[in-house]
Amino acid sequence: MHATTSPLSQLFKFLCYLSQAGVHGIFVYDGKERPRIKRGRQVITREPGYYTQARALIEAFGYYAHTAPGEADAELAEMCKRGLVDAVFTKDSDLLPLGAPRIFRPLRL
Repeated sequence: MHATTSPLSQLFKFLCYLSQAGVHGIFVYDGKERPRIKRGRQVITREPGYYTQARALIEAFGYYAHTAPGEADAELAEMCKRGLVDAVFTKDSDLLPLGAPRIFRPLRL
């Protein structure tokens, strides 16, 4: 975590905000059965190297890191429908057609 804009630095700040807000977070990653093409574009099938460190950081904050069998969006929508999570925080809008009832998106200031 050298640069303040590195993904791990950004994740650390986000986790700090969540912990101060009293949020119980579950972080869901795409699994091996995710589609190879999404929105007409090829999807990267290998995880970035920092994902292992990200999972460790998430768990160090007391949150849970879960890998979906397929696409994380579908897993999150299903978790919402079953009442396992109250809401989903995501940059994607894919969860709306999948049926997630409560979606929070990051603010851009």
